[in-house]
Amino acid sequence: MATGIFLFDTLAAGRLDWVLVAVGFALTVFLLFFLYRTFGYSRRPVFGIVGGLAFLLLGGTRVLMEREQVHYAWDGRKQVY
Repeated sequence: MATGIFLFDTLAAGRLDWVLVAVGFALTVFLLFFLYRTFGYSRRPVFGIVGGLAFLLLGGTRVLMEREQVHYAWDGRKQVY
């Protein structure tokens, strides 16, 4: 999750919308459930990779959501903030 926060904060900020990343996260979670139900133990490396990708996208979604909420109202006067 920390890797997703770092990558999306440095590389994808301003380029991606958080809704798109959240949809990608939801799709990976559904893929995780599918892999767990269908393949079980035989495909554990694939399950681990998709699980890591899901946490990466979760961190990216959170950082993009938080960046969207930061707004400063500058009125043009000199002030101490």
